[in-house]
Amino acid sequence: MRRQVELESRVLTPHEMPGPDSGGDALADALALALHRYLTDHRPLLVSRYELALEATRRPELRSFFDRAGAVFHDPLTAMMAAAGSASPNGTPCP
Repeated sequence: MRRQVELESRVLTPHEMPGPDSGGDALADALALALHRYLTDHRPLLVSRYELALEATRRPELRSFFDRAGAVFHDPLTAMMAAAGSASPNGTPCP
């Protein structure tokens, strides 16, 4: 799992992400770039992330580590989504 996070950090480059106040266009551009990198040059990394996510649903001890490790990517995106006006930046359904 640690290796997965290390490799994803090289691809998704959280340090290059725009700040929360950068606006919706910067957020869309950052997400598009991350998705493009993942799908074009790093498909095996995407598949391994998916496999780890599936395994984490079956093993609670892995789930907590999986969630903590993903926070390096999730937390900045949540902040950007909130700043862009999302009613549900964590992805929970809106009432």
